[in-house]
Amino acid sequence: MGFLLCAMLLLLGVVPVQAAAKKNLAKANIKLGTTSYTYNGKKRTPKVTVKYGKKTLKKNRDYTVSYRNNQYTGKATVQIKGKGSYQGTRKLSFTIRAGKMITVKLNSCGGEALQSLERPHGGTYGALPEPVKEGYSFQGWYTAKSGGKQVNSGTRVIGKKNRTLYAHWLKGSNTEIVWKALRRAGYSEQATAGIIGNLMFESGGYPDDIKTNAVEYKSGEGIGMVQWSYVRKTRFRQYLRSHGESWPSHNISLQISYMLYELEHGEWAWIGISQKYGAKYDVTLQEFKQCRDVAFATRAFCAKFERCHYKDAHLKERTAGAKWAYQKYHSQ
Repeated sequence: MGFLLCAMLLLLGVVPVQAAAKKNLAKANIKLGTTSYTYNGKKRTPKVTVKYGKKTLKKNRDYTVSYRNNQYTGKATVQIKGKGSYQGTRKLSFTIRAGKMITVKLNSCGGEALQSLERPHGGTYGALPEPVKEGYSFQGWYTAKSGGKQVNSGTRVIGKKNRTLYAHWLKGSNTEIVWKALRRAGYSEQATAGIIGNLMFESGGYPDDIKTNAVEYKSGEGIGMVQWSYVRKTRFRQYLRSHGESWPSHNISLQISYMLYELEHGEWAWIGISQKYGAKYDVTLQEFKQCRDVAFATRAFCAKFERCHYKDAHLKERTAGAKWAYQKYHSQ
């Protein structure tokens, strides 16, 4: 209130009333009715009691309550925020424990026999084994022999009944599957081999095969056979979700289709670090697809798609993998 206005009010015999200062919830005694629950699939909302001195405050008049992460197992949060005559925010937590143990049978569908697992109701499946089937590439665990929903380490165990997971397969090794897909997409044998050499090295599968569920060794940033990272990783994960999958994923068909999409939509690019490879590798995608030199294709793909720092590119290993793929699948 301004000085002149206060003076005028005093002359008129009016005493201005100052607004009462708000009380801070930092000084309040706040308790939760329950601090531990057993998972039952429903959102848990423990009762909140707030006392300021001897006064019990009223919800939605003196404060509001909101909950976070309060449905599944783990630590849940309650936020109490002052309202009206009260200000400040307090956070309390409570725990949701896993429920009964569920038996999870693993049907490898022709692969090696696997033992059943015990997983907690409301928890996640955690680490799942990767079965082996001669002449086939493992594509992940699903809730049905054909179709069904993908199940990975982060999937929640929902429902109290025991269940069976089914292994899905594609015929051929990952390398063979990628070879055939790229050849169908119009890439020359040499360009295809150059891509495979890069993917084998990027995924950590060199010199054996391409790994689909790869995670970058040191930082954990790069994922998948391409080692998608940062913005590209975010977009790749969005692509998986749009097709009913999530990371981690063994689905090589989705990884191939997304890689081909990137190649045609702006990720075949010549940037600053690409220049270290030499200007001759700055070829168009169409020129690359028609390439007839395995070593050239390996370097061009590394420079324009993987875009590794030249000094860390390990081009010798990439080229060796590319030549191996060319010799193995040439004329197939």
